[in-house]
Amino acid sequence: MTLLQLSANENNRVLSSKVASQLTIADAIKSPSLSRIVRESGEEVCQARIAKILTEFGRFLRTDLTIEDYLDYAELLMNDFPTLKFDEMIYTLKQTIKGNYGKTFPNWRYSDLREWLDKSYKEVIALSENEHHKHKDQSSLESRYGRSSEKQEKPVSIDEALIQMEIKKMKK
Repeated sequence: MTLLQLSANENNRVLSSKVASQLTIADAIKSPSLSRIVRESGEEVCQARIAKILTEFGRFLRTDLTIEDYLDYAELLMNDFPTLKFDEMIYTLKQTIKGNYGKTFPNWRYSDLREWLDKSYKEVIALSENEHHKHKDQSSLESRYGRSSEKQEKPVSIDEALIQMEIKKMKK
C-alpha cells in the first residue's frame, strides 16, 4: 500500500506507518506530484490529504494549529509547490520530526514548512546530480575503453524535466 493510498482513509496514521518509516528520498521522488493528484482526484481531495498529513505532523509537535490552518497550508502548498511529490512531503516531515532539518517547535508556521521543504529539495538535487555523475562516469569509461554504450532513449516525465530545469536555475 502506498502512502497516498494510506492517506485516503481518515483512520490510518501515515507518518507513523511502516511504509513511511522505510521511505527514502529516492523512493519519495517517484510518487505522484501534488499537481498530478489534483488533476486525477481533484483539488479538494488533494487538499484534504495534505491537511491530514499536516494534522498528524502537528500532533507529533503538539501544536495549537486548527484544521483551518492545516487546510490553508495545504492550499498554499498546492499553489507554491505543484511539482512537490506527495511522498517527498511526508519524507520532509519525518526528517523534521527526527530533527534532521533543525530544531522543531510547537508554534511552527508555513514559513517554517517552506524552509524544511527547501532543505529536503536540496537532498533531491544532490541525489539527481549524483545519479547524473554516475551515468556520466559510466559513459566516459565505456568510451575510453572502446565499449559502445547503446543508449536507449527513454521518454522523460514532466516531473523529471521540471527537476532538471530547477537544478540548472540553481547552478546559475
